Amino acid sequence: MSFFLIPISIFVKSITLTSYIPFINQYQIYAYLVLILAVLFKNKLQGEPALVDVRSVVNKKILTFTGIVLGLQLIAMVISHLNIGTNEINRDPIREFLKVIIIFICVFFHYILLRLVIIKKEDVYKFIQGSGIALLVLLIISYVQFLYLLFPKFFVYAVNFIGTFLEKTSDREWYSAGSYVETTHRINGLNSESGFLAAQLLIMFVPFILAAIKNKTDIFMNNRKYHASLYYILLAGIIVILFFAKSTTGILAILIILFSLWLNISKTKKLITSILLPICLGAIYTLTFVSPLVRDTLNITLLDKFGGVSFQNRFGSTIALMKTWLTHPVWGVGWNFNDYYVFKYVPQWTTSNYEYQNIFLPEHYYPILSNFFGWLAIFGTVAIAGIIYYVHLLLKDLRKISENNNDSTLNVLKDSAHYFIAFYFIISLFSFNWTDSMYFVMFYFFVVIRNRYKENWILEGSNK
Repeated sequence: MSFFLIPISIFVKSITLTSYIPFINQYQIYAYLVLILAVLFKNKLQGEPALVDVRSVVNKKILTFTGIVLGLQLIAMVISHLNIGTNEINRDPIREFLKVIIIFICVFFHYILLRLVIIKKEDVYKFIQGSGIALLVLLIISYVQFLYLLFPKFFVYAVNFIGTFLEKTSDREWYSAGSYVETTHRINGLNSESGFLAAQLLIMFVPFILAAIKNKTDIFMNNRKYHASLYYILLAGIIVILFFAKSTTGILAILIILFSLWLNISKTKKLITSILLPICLGAIYTLTFVSPLVRDTLNITLLDKFGGVSFQNRFGSTIALMKTWLTHPVWGVGWNFNDYYVFKYVPQWTTSNYEYQNIFLPEHYYPILSNFFGWLAIFGTVAIAGIIYYVHLLLKDLRKISENNNDSTLNVLKDSAHYFIAFYFIISLFSFNWTDSMYFVMFYFFVVIRNRYKENWILEGSNK
């Protein structure tokens, strides 16, 4: 069952465009529910005991912290509701609080899911192998879109099919020609925007590849001898897609990948690569004159962004969210009450653009373009600091487990967890669909491995 978790998660198409409650509007949550029921039904038929011990799942400290966060959210919502008053952006605090409860239940649901399917060492390997298959599927779809950019007449029907039946669409004009790639000439995979594809590739799949390279271990096919070329080819394939996604997040992701690789090589190789860097930059500069596609990509992702509409709105959202947090530092302003404060604190010079005047203002909605500061503004310092501390303990435990067990697979898992958390945090300074199930599935995968070890569950494996 663990094999299917990540392949299911990459299909992020929404059920409708009208629901504003995360998870509930995603196909994955219902597919995972069917998966859980199948596991429970199978165990019942075979007469096996329950695989989830309630006492081991319900951690009193986590439960207490969750209760405190929910209580603070209710306080924040009531205060915001009273402060906003008769403004049309105001929300019903009770309704929004019920939404938060649903969100918390869905987050906890992902943990139950991983507890049910990650039981023994084979489940861990199957999960990682499933991640590899999901990556291949996503790359194939992305390369079909890339080929459309090169040969539009031959691949127009393929990208139209992907856009119609597989992509997570939105109510923006990006799909006016049939699909995102047809309208914008940017690669988005199965996501609603190209930047979200970049975040997905970096956070979900690159950690396993980098950890495998670092430890010289074939993590996707654990019974095979490690071949570095396979992982470097995968990484190169991802970098090409990240570049032609034509998003700032994609360029940032490429720099993060290259820097992560650079950190793991010897001092001699670091010196060589440092010397070769100006040559590589010169080659890229030359390509901008030779290839219109490369020139167009660099213009869209770098030159046109700074000072343009995208930069104005991203900068305006981030500054406004920071001001919102600093004026409500302890418990934030409450879920869905951030729009009023963002409009209040957004710098005036960032509002003189078409998107702000004709989309944000009429819809009374200013998108959160920095997830991290959005979390701080909505949930406050208490909640976010508690989560950061929990993540710190998780990584600390994984390092300790890896040190106490001479297992190459464990080393890869430990390093993968560190890459995953680091990349997630860096990209959270910008925007991506953080409520997509895939991120919670991956996070709880590492949590469950840690918890299984604490319950004296040993991942048997051979050193390679």
